[in-house]
Amino acid sequence: RVGPGATAQDVLLAAMGRLTASIAHEIRNPLAAISHAGQLMGEDSADPLLNRLYAMGIARLRTGGGQVAEGYFRVCVDRDPDFAWARAELAKALLERGDFDAAEKESGRAEEQAERSGDRALLATARLRRSLVLQRRGESRGAEELARHAVGELPAADDHTRLAEALAQLGQI
Repeated sequence: RVGPGATAQDVLLAAMGRLTASIAHEIRNPLAAISHAGQLMGEDSADPLLNRLYAMGIARLRTGGGQVAEGYFRVCVDRDPDFAWARAELAKALLERGDFDAAEKESGRAEEQAERSGDRALLATARLRRSLVLQRRGESRGAEELARHAVGELPAADDHTRLAEALAQLGQI
């Protein structure tokens, strides 16, 4: 707030301060929501430490830290090879880094684990990740076919948080 004897510069600085505080608030709230969603999704391992690392990886991935996120997800899958959602997120981090071969390999592994466990949301996510790899390689026909298979899994998925994530990926295809 500025008093009655304030100069134009004082008024401008006060307005800029309010604007900056408002922008910071808007930035913090979505990041908190993303972090919370990551924590909710990170409850797939029996090891609480791995769940926490997974949530940290999700937060890093969402804020553009794909290379850092890759490290978190690698620790998760190295310590718990059955942590399929961490493997699917590792594939996404690898894809963002441009390592298409490794991303395709990890998505394929996540897809196999999803088929064994019957996790339809994971299956759709893994297939969408593989379709993104194909698309980035220029194999649009294969990418579209795989995406159609992934979409076919969506009605059977019962995990709404992960279903929303898979649907968000569809926008990238």
